[in-house]
Amino acid sequence: AVERFLLNYRFYLVLKRYIVPQRPAVSVGNRVPLDDYLANMDAFGDVASAHGVKLVYLTRPYQEKTEAMRQIQNNWRADVPRYNDELVRFAAERNAFVIDVQQVFEDQFPNDFIDESHFTPKGHQRMAELLVERLMSEGQL
Repeated sequence: AVERFLLNYRFYLVLKRYIVPQRPAVSVGNRVPLDDYLANMDAFGDVASAHGVKLVYLTRPYQEKTEAMRQIQNNWRADVPRYNDELVRFAAERNAFVIDVQQVFEDQFPNDFIDESHFTPKGHQRMAELLVERLMSEGQL
């Protein structure tokens, strides 16, 4: 709880990054293979449809720009753009509703992250506003 509180302060983030020894980077592959990921998205769609629920797919937002992530070596994050691209393609093929959160935050709100993938309070507010705006424009709200 204390660290969650301190993460709101840039000074703490600087201390944590440059003074506290970092664990060595671990070469990690994707946690879920792309085919399994898309099969899971398809299953979500089937369950939602069976229950009369309109599903909204969201890409995974990161503080780093998409092209910078593609250049990462020996880390699963290098594939985040590919998974996001595939999700957008997958949704388009199924005429499903998708919001490219990565693209919106990359273009408009790149400083609304507390770390590589978690929003600041302002980022959470912007995310909520984005969802309301897009859901209203699609007649979902």
